[in-house]
Amino acid sequence: MLIRNLDLVLEGPVLVQARIALFYGYFTDILFKNNSEKFNQSIKFLFETISYPPETAVVGHQACETLMTLIGDKNVIPKIEPLVRFLFLKL
Repeated sequence: MLIRNLDLVLEGPVLVQARIALFYGYFTDILFKNNSEKFNQSIKFLFETISYPPETAVVGHQACETLMTLIGDKNVIPKIEPLVRFLFLKL
């Protein structure tokens, strides 16, 4: 369900976005194991939510915590590295 409706969920209410950011910390590498497009979309979501306005800072805080968790996973680092380089080059 989440894979089919990912776009809808990522654009949902702040509470849903914060919970999705938390969820990703535990399941992103498993959930999107065979779908690199959705995996990349989830990582982009985490990076983009870091700069949320103050009224939605809870999403940004959770996204930071989730990224810290993912960066600590040796199996996820190779999948994130090219995307992080691309995101920073865009800045």
